[in-house]
Amino acid sequence: MKRRMQLILGGLLLLVSPVPHFAYTYEPRPIEDLIKGAKLIVIGTVEKTFVYEDEGRARAIGRTTIRIQEVIKGEKTSGDTVLVEHFEGDMYSGVIDWYFDLRPIFTPGEQTLLLLSGIGEIYEVQGVFRGKLDIVEGRIAGTDVALADFVEAIKRVDRKETSTLEVDMVPAEYQLEQIKAANEKARASCPTIREDYTYESQSIENMIEEADLIVIGRVETTFIDYGLGKTTIRIQEVIKGEKASGDTIVVEHFEGRGGEVVIYSYYELRPIFTPGEQTLLLLSGIRDIYSVTGVFRGKIDIIEGRIAGTDVALADFVEAIKRVDSKEASTLEVDMVPIEYQLDQIEAANERARANCPIITTAPATSVEPTSWGQLKAAVGSTH
Repeated sequence: MKRRMQLILGGLLLLVSPVPHFAYTYEPRPIEDLIKGAKLIVIGTVEKTFVYEDEGRARAIGRTTIRIQEVIKGEKTSGDTVLVEHFEGDMYSGVIDWYFDLRPIFTPGEQTLLLLSGIGEIYEVQGVFRGKLDIVEGRIAGTDVALADFVEAIKRVDRKETSTLEVDMVPAEYQLEQIKAANEKARASCPTIREDYTYESQSIENMIEEADLIVIGRVETTFIDYGLGKTTIRIQEVIKGEKASGDTIVVEHFEGRGGEVVIYSYYELRPIFTPGEQTLLLLSGIRDIYSVTGVFRGKIDIIEGRIAGTDVALADFVEAIKRVDSKEASTLEVDMVPIEYQLDQIEAANERARANCPIITTAPATSVEPTSWGQLKAAVGSTH
């Protein structure tokens, strides 16, 4: 998937190639500027965090709910909740394929001090990530400063009693290391290919006998839900079974271990379905939910009127299936798709899946100061 992104920050236009998406070094803003610019400064606990897809711009947007424990600046009160929005990266069809490596990292249950700007009930972290300060055992993480002393120092700057923070600020390097660790963890969850099996191919004759339904059809939609693939087929021709041309059926297929939108481990013998393709299917099942006979062997692709991986015309292949099913012949009288051809197609699909793992930006080049997620939100676009 090729795309080109534009980032406009502080009058500087950056044209960015797909990998890495951004090339920059980060120049942190002074904490005093963040305090002055903040509409709300609070101590709170992360209740929940999730990422959704802004489908119009193919972006992953994080939304985190914070339960306020103490208000340092602003119009909220202890016990209120606020919603913090943050840019996570690029997202396509429910999968993040690139993480922004200046994103603030939120973990449910953690205590944090937040310098926020925003309108209404949706806020953003000041300074992209600098305005999120973690609290560990009553101290500001990355420093030796007690939380109470840090809060008092913020209040003195906000009241203009002093022009500089009179305690140590968290080093940007410390925060960047935390982000890097989170991104590496995300990379570690990229799909792997399971290879803990041997496969003994079933004969095509046995598959024809076992099949409840044999059809030619076109793939309409396919999606994955917690590792289970579900593909809708529009039938064009029925070779065996009780369906009719024009009917739709659902084919379920095991994809691997996964969550609602993320696959952690792909099963290497899975049948590969692509919307729009024409295929001949040998299926087992009941009612309108079927599975491919022989795991993947019973999905036979059709290309320009021929059986993919062979020189056999589709009409001849169909006639040979019918002769076996009617017991006019004991063996298929045309070439079956070589198992090696099908395994190569699966391997290619698995490699494409691996290539879509999240990309972590790593190449600093141009000095850029992204001041807020709101600025990024307005500036970042993508084309496909």
